[in-house]
Amino acid sequence: MSENIITEEELKISAPEDSLPPISLDKLPGQMQDACARAGWSRLMPVQAHALPYLMAGRDIMVQSRTGSGKTGAYLLPLLSLLDPEERAPQALILAPTRELASQVEHEARVLFEGTGLTVASLYGGVGYGRQLEALRAGVQLIVGTPGRVLDHLIRRTLSLDALKALIFDEADRMLSIGFYPDMKEIQRYLPRRPLLATLFSATYPQHVLNLAGEFLRDPQMLSLSQGQVHVAAIQHLFVECGRMDKDRTLVRLMETENPTSAIIFCNTKSNVHYVTAVLKGFGYNADELSADLSQSKREDVLARLREGKVRLLVATDVAARGIDIPALSHVFLYEPPEDRESYIHRAGRTGRAGAVGTVISLVDIM
Repeated sequence: MSENIITEEELKISAPEDSLPPISLDKLPGQMQDACARAGWSRLMPVQAHALPYLMAGRDIMVQSRTGSGKTGAYLLPLLSLLDPEERAPQALILAPTRELASQVEHEARVLFEGTGLTVASLYGGVGYGRQLEALRAGVQLIVGTPGRVLDHLIRRTLSLDALKALIFDEADRMLSIGFYPDMKEIQRYLPRRPLLATLFSATYPQHVLNLAGEFLRDPQMLSLSQGQVHVAAIQHLFVECGRMDKDRTLVRLMETENPTSAIIFCNTKSNVHYVTAVLKGFGYNADELSADLSQSKREDVLARLREGKVRLLVATDVAARGIDIPALSHVFLYEPPEDRESYIHRAGRTGRAGAVGTVISLVDIM
């Protein structure tokens, strides 16, 4: 966790009614402190310090905090005391919009759960069922998955939620969007009738999400750690005017002048991803691509090479815009503007993770 952390003084914090005071790492139960030590965390980030007391008290809550602020740790840590390693059945379900995010949350959970007897499995499409069925048969306590594949397992009766205690929506603005909402309502039919701990985490809360939250949470209340500044001051937001025919040359020129240590270049279509990757490679840049066309193993391979510094420039569609955490990412370039404000926030949020400094540059057509 970076030491260059946004302090609470720099955040506007808006707490629910009957608010609870924040907690510090040394006041956490021993097993949570041990988990933080395993993850190399020397202190709690603001979203963790403020959200943990509500989740540890079993209160349903909607948490708003910018991307890269430590939300994953905020919802995973309370599971250490909530889940029973002796019970070989899913007791918590984390729903995420993309395979990449589900895989990343699974990895972080494995680090925090190490040595506790708690196990985790991720369920997402694009890969075979074998390993997932094996994990479910072995009896895992935590499931992290995308709605489509989770629903698939529920319909096949290879997954039961009868023992569920907690339901967590990561990137809640996507999970309750028109694309996922039907699946979410279908999954809801399989949830136990008794009350669960339910929580939403997101960087943005459009009105439709606030309207739907009550369908999944009891008395949902908002804890906001970014009110008034949805994005980090540590990120520089710039735009460059250029004609449509000049975008390639402008992008290459920016690579020369900005000289990013590593960067993601966002396009709106798969064909533009292929094209821009070819242009960058043609100019001798170490570039690779990420889009829905790639198999899951190829996607994971590309991301691993980006994290290891073997790939310097990643050209991607929005499939890479959410939840992917690449600590050393210095720049984000928007070859094309996103379709809405929320997408801009999530694309931009790939840089400046955990309080580090980053730069976002949008190529803007003068017309």
